[in-house]
Amino acid sequence: MNKPKSQVSVEFLTTLSLVLLLSIVMGFLFHNKVILTSNFRKEILVRDILLELAENINSISVAGHGHSQYVTLPPNPLGDRSYGISLHSDEASVFMDLEDINKFAPIFTQRIECTMDDCWTNQTAGKTHLEVRMPTRVRVANLLDSVCLQDDLSYNLKQAGNTWRITPFRGDRLAGFPGVVGNSTDLLMYLYLNEDTRTTTLLFKLHEPGASPGSIIDLGFGYDGHKKPRRLFAVADVVAQFDPDMEWVKWQYTTGVVGGGVEFNPACVYIEITPDVLPVGHGWVWVNSNGEKIQLNTNNPVTIIYP
Repeated sequence: MNKPKSQVSVEFLTTLSLVLLLSIVMGFLFHNKVILTSNFRKEILVRDILLELAENINSISVAGHGHSQYVTLPPNPLGDRSYGISLHSDEASVFMDLEDINKFAPIFTQRIECTMDDCWTNQTAGKTHLEVRMPTRVRVANLLDSVCLQDDLSYNLKQAGNTWRITPFRGDRLAGFPGVVGNSTDLLMYLYLNEDTRTTTLLFKLHEPGASPGSIIDLGFGYDGHKKPRRLFAVADVVAQFDPDMEWVKWQYTTGVVGGGVEFNPACVYIEITPDVLPVGHGWVWVNSNGEKIQLNTNNPVTIIYP
């Protein structure tokens, strides 16, 4: 028996409504599944990047002084934009924020610093920020039980396009360096690693008794957002004058050996130095512990990135 047309229309409309409702529900579920899958993928990507860096920092912390290894940070896996990684010295952790995903991983040391071009430090917050803009190879180094993140460089001393490698001094700072603290009319610079205090000191020495008394040397220090040294370490008879931020130092002398130094803690150095006034006839020389002497140009700043 044929159904009335009105009943067929009602059943058709009911079926159509159910189909449409089911389509909406399935579409909603599919949409949410896509979102959940995308968020889960983000979580995995952020976690993997963060854990790889944290694990490298932890393994090199355990390895001890003098060891280093490399880790490559990938570009932003979710697009062309950069992403940031925060290194917290106070809380001993690494933190990463990628879009709406936030992750952190604990690290074994509070003595961590970064000398990379895309690093800057907020000393008040105890945080160093690293911006990753492209595939970035990072050298993770342990120096005096401090962990230093560095660009993959073949040098750590640079001036006007010229580059060299630094060989620091160790041992007794005064008695152990006769070739450095002996007679010289040049401005000498060298690096000293104190394995007892786990600090690095950048040392200066200029002038012997009777040589150009009354001359003045101005040394301008620029830190490019990195941590500043914590105090002056005097080598010999020296009168030091600092501004409140220790961004420059002036030493005046009349007689006796003049020298001084800037001590860094943790042991990770990024510093630019410009000699403002050098007496006529005095050179500027970097000295390595193997006896190598590097003649520097007195008219150009020198950049030290160590280790």
